[in-house]
Amino acid sequence: MGLPRGETVDFRQGPDDGPEHGGSWGPERTVRAEVLRTLLLGGAAADGHVAALRVEGARITGTLDLRYGEVAWAVRLAHCRFEESPQLYGARTRHLTLSGSVLPGLPAATAQVDGMLRLTDCRFGAALSLGGARVSGAVFLDGARVTGPPGETALRLDRMTVEGDVWARGLVVEGGMGMAGTTVNGQITLDDADLRGDGDALDAESLTVGSALYANRLRCAGRLNLRGATVPGQLVLAEARLSHPGGLALRASSATVGELWLRDAAPIRGRSTCGARSSACCTSFRTCGPTRSPWRG
Repeated sequence: MGLPRGETVDFRQGPDDGPEHGGSWGPERTVRAEVLRTLLLGGAAADGHVAALRVEGARITGTLDLRYGEVAWAVRLAHCRFEESPQLYGARTRHLTLSGSVLPGLPAATAQVDGMLRLTDCRFGAALSLGGARVSGAVFLDGARVTGPPGETALRLDRMTVEGDVWARGLVVEGGMGMAGTTVNGQITLDDADLRGDGDALDAESLTVGSALYANRLRCAGRLNLRGATVPGQLVLAEARLSHPGGLALRASSATVGELWLRDAAPIRGRSTCGARSSACCTSFRTCGPTRSPWRG
């Protein structure tokens, strides 16, 4: 698999050869998860080389079980199709890249990534769980799609610690997103994200952000809960659409925000913490700097 030398094994036959229909890929593109597990937990670098596992465009059968394991190498399993959810609960690894892959789900609570976590353009058919995980670099969820089972939170980032930024432009979540008690030392970007939940679309109660939270054109169908959140820089909800008819669409009591931007945001469909639909909801924020809210509508 090229691990001793860090070489890439690419099974793809062209740029449009994606994993969406990878269930039909034959044995020539099939890799057993137990083989990957053996390499990751027991492999060794070749002399003069930096080991890494880099596989693209493979169909991975069986369960990649790395629970409580420690992986000393960077892992890249991009544009792959996983037949079963990788098990990463309590695992520790270097840079982890699954970008462009299709997975049934990803249980990775309390995992530790010493580097970047890249899940760009992934498709998850069940919950993505990173609750309590620690990432020393940035987290990338741009263009990812997560569909959770009924009655459960689809994307669980609660109590997570991220030393860098969280990038989630164009993220789509069916089943709600949780970031309660999460600490992100950099910024969070949710531009063009579409979050839907029966209760909370985004539960970010007591979220702590080191700089800013950008959510231009954010769409929330369900409650946006920012109660007790801390954003010392800008909280940008320009052109956002918050909708929870018959329920609480925005809860932001006790939040501390440096600057609040609501330019061209659509009127809230539902109630806010201050019982208003438009600019009055800004008063539910306690600000540590100037509040700018040129709300229209």
